[in-house]
Amino acid sequence: VDGKPVVGIFVPSLMESDMKGQGGCKALLELSRQIAREAGYPGIWFVAFRGPDIEDAKFLATFRDFGFDSTTVYRYFGNGVDDAPYEVDGSLPFKWIADSSLRHWQRLKKNGSLPFWPSLSTGWDNRPWLGDADGGWAVTATNTNDFRRICQGARAFADQTGVKTFLMGPLDEWGEGEIGYPNMELGFGMLEAVRDTFGKRPAGGWPLNYAPEDVGRVCPQWKEN
Repeated sequence: VDGKPVVGIFVPSLMESDMKGQGGCKALLELSRQIAREAGYPGIWFVAFRGPDIEDAKFLATFRDFGFDSTTVYRYFGNGVDDAPYEVDGSLPFKWIADSSLRHWQRLKKNGSLPFWPSLSTGWDNRPWLGDADGGWAVTATNTNDFRRICQGARAFADQTGVKTFLMGPLDEWGEGEIGYPNMELGFGMLEAVRDTFGKRPAGGWPLNYAPEDVGRVCPQWKEN
């Protein structure tokens, strides 16, 4: 951003508590920026990760006081609007995330004192890690059509606010079920939704998507190589 490397801090409060009495989080961020300037960069753009349902303006102002440049969220479960069914029988439909993402982003931006970068959620299912018996639960029916609606909401948010930086993801949290990369279930669908929403289609069409097993099958001329 403006020539500055972007660094996201997942739990800013730990930096503040670790540096209590020594300038807090702000001192650490400024030290980092000074090191970056000495290396030839104009500084560092620091992003604070905030909770998906936090709207308290006074609390959000602490990120500004800590020295951050913007805020974002790690992922969104669909619980950021008033009529959200946070969990239904231990799960939440992905459709609801698509239904409510734009309203959720609008509220987070309105209540924050720093620029807000929306996060395009790719789902959730941490049962591979925890199992059903140990607290694992899932966002159900993740699909590319609803993710495309999330992308379209992000495009609308950009048009409304001028914000043009977003996070997508996570992309590769296989154990948490947050997957944007190509996979057996959804193919290239997540990335194609981003491309179709924000990209400009070339006159000759989009490049071919292919996986390792396609080499020699989709394009026989590759077989010799």
